[in-house]
Amino acid sequence: MMQYLKLNELEYIKVKELNQARIAKISEVVYQYSNNMAMQETLCAEIEKDFEAKLAATLMKEKMAGYAAFKLTPEGDVLALVKNSSDKSPVQVK
Repeated sequence: MMQYLKLNELEYIKVKELNQARIAKISEVVYQYSNNMAMQETLCAEIEKDFEAKLAATLMKEKMAGYAAFKLTPEGDVLALVKNSSDKSPVQVK
């Protein structure tokens, strides 16, 4: 995502922090609610909504438009990436 949006250094740092927090939260939800897909989807949608609000506060409109396009790519589907990880325990984000 960072390269796709052509972020400057400050944007990169802020977006990286937001993205790492989002991935950790989604991973935890997927792990904890592996037997309750409805709850998993609800909580993941809330996490995404919060992430996008914080992202919009960080990026300019043009880059948010780029993010909207990025979400449609396979790399942009974070939920699918987390769910398809080979390790089913929560993702540890550094």
